Parts: sequence; C-alpha cells; structure tokens
Amino acid sequence: MIRVYKESPLFFNLTMVFAIIGAIILGSTSKGDVELWVNQFHDPALNVFFYYITYLGDGIFSILIVLGLFLRRIYYGILSILAFLSTSLVTQVLKRAVFDDFVRPYKFFDPSLKLKFVDGLEIHSYFSFPSGHSSSVFSIFLLLSLLSRRTSSQIVCFTIALTTAFSRVYLLQHFFMDIYAGTLIGVTVTALVYSLIQYHTRWSENERLNRPVYRLGR
Repeated sequence: MIRVYKESPLFFNLTMVFAIIGAIILGSTSKGDVELWVNQFHDPALNVFFYYITYLGDGIFSILIVLGLFLRRIYYGILSILAFLSTSLVTQVLKRAVFDDFVRPYKFFDPSLKLKFVDGLEIHSYFSFPSGHSSSVFSIFLLLSLLSRRTSSQIVCFTIALTTAFSRVYLLQHFFMDIYAGTLIGVTVTALVYSLIQYHTRWSENERLNRPVYRLGR
C-alpha cells in the first residue's frame, strides 16, 4: 500500500485531511445538523451546478470512463472495471444487507421543516448508508489520479470527487456520514485492487494488454 501511496501522494494526503476533518464534524454534531445547515444555502445557480455534477458519481459515468480507458490501454480498462465492480459490491452489500434500515434525509426529517429540494430531481427515501455515488466517484478519480501521477491531476481529481460527493448532501440525497463512509470505501477498495493488480500480477508488462482495445488483434 505504501507503493500505491507514493504514486498519488497528494490525492491520498487530501483524502486523509478530509477523513480527519470529517471525523471531527461527525463527532461534534448530531445526525441531520450538517444537512440542515447546508440546506439553508440553496441558490438557483448552485442548484443547477450540483444537479448536474452529481451524475459524475452515477454508474453510467463510471462505465463511460471504463470504456475510455479500454480505448487507451486494455490494462487500464481491466484495472478500472475491477476497481469499480469491487467498490460497488462492497457498497451495495453494506447498503442493502447491513445498513438496510438507514433512511435518507427525506424520510428522516419532519415534513414541517419545509426543506429546500432541487426541482426535477428524484428524491430517494431508503438505503442511505453508505453513499454509492461517493464511493464510485472516489474510486474512478483515484484510479485516474494513479494512472496520471501528475500533481495537477491529483488536485483536480480529488476536487472533482469531493465536490461530487458533497453534492449528495446539498441535494438532500444523503447525510454527511453517508458520503464520508462512501469516500473511505472508494479510496480503500480501489487502492487495494490497484495494489493487487499492479504489484502482484504481470499484467502491466503484457504487451497485448498495453495496447488500445481496438488494436488487440494486430
């Protein structure tokens, strides 16, 4: 895991900062406090921004990234699909088998609070913990950061991932604790998968796997 850290140290350091600050927030607030505080800052421009950026954590976006990486190198595509599927499996098992009684903000808060919701967005009620969008977006963008290794890419990838995760709180689709757990799952599982494939197989040295998928037969 140390070798994985060295390939994208800034991304991991920023994640650790988020983990520490997030733990402090969770330890000093009650469930719902963060969401109510964020909800008071709803703004038409922010509504549009977060409405669309939240789709970066959607499975369809992840699939598009996987396909794009296959077009770059087959090995990259294999890495991305294994990371994405592993992260999704862990998240969904926790969400639907372990914490299946955790409701989302819409069901948690009293209707008399008159919360602000974004028009046109389907609001979910159940399977709140952990956030699947957060785990998916951190999985994909950590992998992109690892493949790039550039400092600027690490900053951009982390910023996009964190903004997408935060959108789930802004849109009242999740609690802060949900995106916190989803973030840690996405980063941890992806780092483990990357470490296993990169350092314990010879796939990265395979000439055929280092071609774009459209050149596989050549």
